[in-house]
Amino acid sequence: MLVETYETPEVDEQGTVECEAEALELIESLDLEGQRELTRQTEDGEVKRVPYPKVTKEQGVVIQAVCPKETKLNEYSDQAIPLRILQVAAHAKDLFDYLVVWHPENADEKDPYLIGCNGESWSSSRELYLLARWGEELLPWGEMVTKAGALIRGKRLTKLREIVSLAKAAIEATESADPEAAIELSATPSYYDH
Repeated sequence: MLVETYETPEVDEQGTVECEAEALELIESLDLEGQRELTRQTEDGEVKRVPYPKVTKEQGVVIQAVCPKETKLNEYSDQAIPLRILQVAAHAKDLFDYLVVWHPENADEKDPYLIGCNGESWSSSRELYLLARWGEELLPWGEMVTKAGALIRGKRLTKLREIVSLAKAAIEATESADPEAAIELSATPSYYDH
C-alpha cells in the first residue's frame, strides 16, 4: 500500500511542526495576519500551525471528479486505512472541524484522499485541506487530470445528450399538436416555455 502525505517540509516523523514555538513567536512579532489564520487552538489550549496546504480550486475539481464520494472519516469502511494515514488523522483532528475521505463510488477503484475541513459541508466558504492519500498506485497528478477530464467530459456529454433528446421530444410534441393539444401543452408549462 502506497501512502502520500502533504505536510509542509518542516514536519518531523511524528507530524509535529519543527521549531513550532519559534515560528509562532515570529508570526506574532511580525504581525503576520495571514499566517495567524493558519493556526488553531487545540482542546488543551495549545496553539498549533496547520502544516497542510489548502485544496486549490483545480485540485478540488480533479480529485472530486475521480473521487466523488465524501464520507466522514469515522464512517469510512471501503478498505482498511493504513497506519500512516491514521497517524496523520490523529495529528490533524484538533486542527480541523472534521475529517473526511474523498473516494471513488466503486470500492474497486482505489486511492482515496484524507481531507481536513473547516466549516459546514454545505457552505461555499468551507475550507478544505489536503492531508494525505493512499492506495495501490497513487496516480501522478498529470494522469489524475487526464482521468478527471475524461470523466467530466463523459458526464457532461451524457447530460447534454439527454437535454437534446428531451428538447427534440418537446419540439415533436409541439409540432404535431392540434389546437386543443397546444392549449393543453401551454397549461402545463415546462422548461421549454421560458
